[in-house]
Amino acid sequence: MAERLVRYRWNVAVVEVAAPGAPFRALERIIRQGIGPATSDPVFQEHAVAFAVSKTAEPTAEDRVRGWVDLTAVAPSDSPIRGAVQRHLGDLGAIEEPPSDADPLLLPQAAEYRRGLTDMVAIALDLHGADPTTLRAHQGELLQVACSATDPRFQLHPYLSEHSKVYRARTGVPPDGSSWSWEHEECWARFYTPGPMATLAAPIYALLNVVLGIVPRRWDRPDALAARIDIPLP
Repeated sequence: MAERLVRYRWNVAVVEVAAPGAPFRALERIIRQGIGPATSDPVFQEHAVAFAVSKTAEPTAEDRVRGWVDLTAVAPSDSPIRGAVQRHLGDLGAIEEPPSDADPLLLPQAAEYRRGLTDMVAIALDLHGADPTTLRAHQGELLQVACSATDPRFQLHPYLSEHSKVYRARTGVPPDGSSWSWEHEECWARFYTPGPMATLAAPIYALLNVVLGIVPRRWDRPDALAARIDIPLP
């Protein structure tokens, strides 16, 4: 008999003065200090069937910005995953939602979507890393790719092949990024395919959101967005 899966979710919130980039730096610290270590925890790795991370920053009154990071995991209802996550997020004041068995991520038809989402979030966390300087470089590159009029996969594939060991491992790309196969096509199809419910956006957007804190559109000006989140462009 299949294990009953439930959705677990944790929220870590911050309020920052709306100085250029300040809210985004706060969200990055949450991922660096808590979310990244939580998803790398051996217990989390063993029991999480799928997981997702999202950053949000929105203006409030008095020239301030409220920001938060959500960590969502799909795991068996009796798994020890909650204790593992709390060990890493407890000092950050994380709020845990009650486990839910009524989330679109849990639908049987969402299984392939969960796989693509988890892969893309794992790649994003790999780029996010622990070094703010390296993260700035990744942010500048991804921002320009996201605002380009061309299909981003043609720029993302060589970039991720070079800079993300998780991308290479999860897509079967050789270390030099030299080959493109049907396996890679299937992988990218998952990244671009929305989930079975309207609320489940294509996983590719998770890469941009986790790394940048925003989701740029092709017609956006990269210099304006770079100023908003206070990062340099290459």
